[in-house]
Amino acid sequence: MSFLDILLIIISSAGLLHGIASAVYLCLFKKKKTITNYLLALILVFTAFRIGKSVMLNFGNNLEPLFIFAGLSFLLIIGPLLRWYVAGMTQVNFKLRHYYFVELAPFIVLFFASFFVNKNWFDSKNEEVIILFASVLFFIYLHFAFYIFMANRVLRRIKKNMQENYRQNRKKQYHHG
Repeated sequence: MSFLDILLIIISSAGLLHGIASAVYLCLFKKKKTITNYLLALILVFTAFRIGKSVMLNFGNNLEPLFIFAGLSFLLIIGPLLRWYVAGMTQVNFKLRHYYFVELAPFIVLFFASFFVNKNWFDSKNEEVIILFASVLFFIYLHFAFYIFMANRVLRRIKKNMQENYRQNRKKQYHHG
């Protein structure tokens, strides 16, 4: 194992541990318990799992497809959690509505489907399996990009409103001062 491999494992492991430790802090030790703290903690835990899965995939031997697909499916939950977190940080009295949980359907489907994937699918070099796997990967990353876009859109709207409010306040101060 090369020095760079060892360095990558150390940095990845540190990221994994920091994510878990931060999530524990947000859930257990933070004085003010808010929904946004719990959402951020979940984002950190699922991201830490993805980091751990990636390390195992790169350096482990014969990683079970279950771990690969379960790890990929976590991108389908990180996206909605990110959107909810941004909404919670930018809206007064934010509450998780019951209909929000419909957004978790892709995660639930892929997560449970990952239990049925086995190594024989990949060892067979079956063209249908390759197309299915590529399609699932494309969907997962498109889904994640969509949620990043949605969160960014909310943040840009908030920033624009803040800038407009600042300009209006400056005009009032100038005309009344």
